[in-house]
Amino acid sequence: MTNDPDPHPVFDKERYTLFRSILGKVSHIANFTHPDISTAVSLVSKKMANPSQQDLLNVWDMLWYLYGTVNNAHAMFTITYNSHFSPTSKSRQHPVHICCDADLSNDAETRRSRTGYSSYLFGNLVGWCSRRQASVSLSTAESEYMAISASAQFGKWYKGLVGDMGLEMAIYEPIVILTDSRSAQHIANSPIIQVNKYSRHISQRVHWFRALIMDSTLRV
Repeated sequence: MTNDPDPHPVFDKERYTLFRSILGKVSHIANFTHPDISTAVSLVSKKMANPSQQDLLNVWDMLWYLYGTVNNAHAMFTITYNSHFSPTSKSRQHPVHICCDADLSNDAETRRSRTGYSSYLFGNLVGWCSRRQASVSLSTAESEYMAISASAQFGKWYKGLVGDMGLEMAIYEPIVILTDSRSAQHIANSPIIQVNKYSRHISQRVHWFRALIMDSTLRV
């Protein structure tokens, strides 16, 4: 994506209508078949109220990129068997794994961080997200914890879904959430009473997340 040289363009109804039309289509594709454009769609969606000419060119570039993936075997989803999750495997792990990360103060205008996660079922990608956080994080630990909290919300819902489909391991084993933040991991696994100055702004999330870990719904 190219940076916009005109951050405050004059409103153009024709450009506005065309931009929203294209953005609606690529957003649908990003949600269902192309996680690789999720972040780009999220970034350009901020200009939905009054897009500039550069914003319009950016969504056109997304369309050209998607056109290049048509009939491309490397760009298609494939479901593969992973023996690591076999019922006879000694490592008996939950079939749902979620990888998450956060980018502190990613947005230059609002200084909000960005949450990203991807969910895997038996090692196959089934869900993803890339979105700006709802509030400003004051530390890396806080932004990372917000990310694993968002992952947990998706994971708890998805665990119920695959459990209803008959996957017994999804009912009895905790979902695995993978994070590269040691601080966020310690906050998640520490007793509820240990809410210090680095985590007091997210105390509600700490309590909610801790309850899920204690009842073996999640494992970080």
